[in-house]
This record gives sequence, structure tokens and C-alpha cells, in this order.
Amino acid sequence: MKRLIPSIVVATLLLSTIYAENNATDTSKPNSEMEKIDSIEEDILDSLEADAQKDKEDGGKSTGKDKASN
Repeated sequence: MKRLIPSIVVATLLLSTIYAENNATDTSKPNSEMEKIDSIEEDILDSLEADAQKDKEDGGKSTGKDKASN
């Protein structure tokens, strides 16, 4: 029985190391969720910028669509 204990301990440590390596988060790859959020943020900012540019060109006139949203 005393001969089995060191083998069991080594096997347990080996298996726990393998498990930890397989479940570790890979930080070398960019986070796809953050990429999606950044993309949405850029789209929103581009849209706001385009709206501001359009308002400048229109002289600040609001359309019926704008009035309905207010």
C-alpha cells in the first residue's frame, strides 16, 4: 500500500496539470466578443458622424422623421 501512494500522487498531479493546460484561456488570440463590441461602437460613431455632417449640409433643418423621433 505504501508503494502505491507515491504513484497515485504523481498520477493525480500529472492529470491535474494536463486538465489545467487544456482549460487555460488562450491570451494570444484576441477576444472575439471585444472585437464585436468595438465593431459596433465604430459603426455607431460613423453613423453619428454622418448624421452630423448631413445636418451641416442641410443647414440644421430637421425632417419629419427627425421630428417623429423627438
